[in-house]
Formats: sequence, structure tokens, C-alpha cells
Amino acid sequence: MAKTFLIDYLPESASRYRDECAVVAVDVVRATTMAITAVATGRKCYPVDSLDAAFELAQTLRNPILAGEIDGEPNPQLEMGNSPAELARRLDTSRPLILLSTSGTSLIMNARGCAALYLACFRNSLSMGCRLINEQHPRIALLGAGSRGEFREEGPNLLRLDRGAACPRRLCRREQRNGHDPGPLVERPARGLPRQPEHRLSKKDGPAGGPALYSGEN
Repeated sequence: MAKTFLIDYLPESASRYRDECAVVAVDVVRATTMAITAVATGRKCYPVDSLDAAFELAQTLRNPILAGEIDGEPNPQLEMGNSPAELARRLDTSRPLILLSTSGTSLIMNARGCAALYLACFRNSLSMGCRLINEQHPRIALLGAGSRGEFREEGPNLLRLDRGAACPRRLCRREQRNGHDPGPLVERPARGLPRQPEHRLSKKDGPAGGPALYSGEN
């Protein structure tokens, strides 16, 4: 299948691709890294786009953790900030995570209703590249969350991996060498990144129709 990759940034950009593309949301610092860390440790994660939405959702879940930041700063009404390292050290993985961030979770929520919604960060970049090539998505929008309305470098950098890892263009070349025609590809070049281990995610609908992330392939 011919695949076209489109690159954009900022939460509001999601509306331009929602109707005709699978969307990959990228907010390396730190929303998507936080969400993927949550599911990699077996914790359910529910992104929200406002403090009010976080409180409303918390009423429907059992003993959730409210985490994140507002305008890049910790909020005293949230139990913890948005540190993936801090989250990984916690042992209470049965508690679901409600995640709020200024740009990243807004991007995720704005992409609701697209053909498929994926989250990407350095932790799952290799498996995400393989997944995007193997899934039957003819048009894929790679969207960086940005920061305070501006472009941020690490989002587009995620589109390429060094040291033998996979990026969309390299994966297409590999498919072609194996006798498969990947079709045309459009992408913006980006600087190399270190190879990372694989993590897989799947998406289900959460309470009130919002996205919820779970580990595994269910």
C-alpha cells in the first residue's frame, strides 16, 4: 500500500487531519513519554485537556492519580507532576492515571475521531515505526505538540532513529529490498536519535468517550 506521511505541530493542527488520516501524537517532553511509561508498567492512562475535565473524570474512576502540569508548572491540585521517572518508581500500578498537560494532552484530545490515534515518544519509537508501516493507513499525520505555540525540536527528531533502528523512510527502503513496494513517501528529514527498546500500545474508549490507553494488544 502506498503511504504518505504528513508532518505538522501544535494541538490545533489535529483538526486538519482528523477526517482522512491516522494520527501520531508526539509530545516527548513530556506527555506522551508519561503516558507510555504508564501503560508500559501496566497502568491505565486517561489523557484530559483541562483541570475541570480531570476532576470530572476522577469521579468515575477508583482512586485515580491526577498528574501533569499547567503552563509548564506543577499544580497543587494534582497529586504529582509529569515526571516519567517518578511514575516508573511508583508501585501503585492498579491506580489509573489521569494525565493533563498544556500541549500534549490537548493534541491527543483534539485528534479524537480520527481513523486511528497513536502516541509516540523515544521509548516506543522503533515499534511505532514498524507499526505504522505494517498497518493499512494510506495517510499518516505525525503531529508534534509544540510548546507555548511554538515549534519544538524533539518532536520531529522522533521521526528518525539511528544505529540500525527504523524511521518511515528507512522502513520503506527495507520493505523494498525484501521485494515489497512501499509506495511513495513524503517526510521532512530530521536529526538522528539513539535506538530505543520496543513498547506497544493499544487504544480503547475511556469514560465519556474519551481516549484511554492500556498496555497489550486488546
